[in-house]
Amino acid sequence: MRFQSVTYNLMLQHCVKRENNGTMKKNLLLMLLFVSLSACENQINPAITADFLVKQIISESGDQRQVKDFTYSNNGKLRSVIHDLNTNEGANEYVETTNFLYDNEQLIFKTFSYQPTNVLHRQDSITYFGNGLIDKLYTAYSENGTMTVSWINEFEYNDDGTIKQRTSYNPTSPDTELSNRYYWSNGNIIKTEHYYQDALRYEASYQYDGASNYKLGNPFFSDFEFSATTKNNITKAQYTDYSGLLDLACNPCIFSYEYNEFNLPKKVTYDWGSTDYITYDIIDDVTN
Repeated sequence: MRFQSVTYNLMLQHCVKRENNGTMKKNLLLMLLFVSLSACENQINPAITADFLVKQIISESGDQRQVKDFTYSNNGKLRSVIHDLNTNEGANEYVETTNFLYDNEQLIFKTFSYQPTNVLHRQDSITYFGNGLIDKLYTAYSENGTMTVSWINEFEYNDDGTIKQRTSYNPTSPDTELSNRYYWSNGNIIKTEHYYQDALRYEASYQYDGASNYKLGNPFFSDFEFSATTKNNITKAQYTDYSGLLDLACNPCIFSYEYNEFNLPKKVTYDWGSTDYITYDIIDDVTN
């Protein structure tokens, strides 16, 4: 920020010398306004925050456009997400609805259905430990009209309640066991290790911005559970492959953000060619 100020001051001095006094004052004010807006654009002010709900996410990649619309109950619980998977296809576009069912304020079911037939194709059911942390998540898919559990996810936690490990397996094929181990610092996961049985296949390290994570606590994003639990937004992911099988669109993967007046990401640009535009319902302005 100080570097920017010095640079702009030099620009101002150069322009001032070339103007008469009347024009100089006008141009000086205009340039100061421009400098102020440019220098502060995309800067994070941690003193300005807000309680919020994600309202809509529009994703664009090439000529593809997707829209996710979020609906909440009166107490702020996520009830449904309508995901239009290709809004450029007109009447034949592919739409999926995710519904969320709670019991005593705990999410117990997520259901996924295709529209307009409302055909259920996936269901997640969740059980909890006595302390309210998730114990197991069962993912079932429709097979000939019957929901069959294909994956079971078991969770372990650190003493502070942050996720330590997730183990996933097909209940009919024990040799499919996969596990992710998570390493934390300052409220963010800075590294994950991915195992197939006991073999480390690859690991990933992460860097973050200083703004509030717009996915935090939102169960729509829980398929990628670490991104829904970290304090801030990921800016960089770097992968190390030990198996020779990891096929990535980018490495490192860079996430760039533009923020609204509450320091929430309003635009996310992914360096592999996608962009998200995010809008919110602001519940309450909070200034620290």
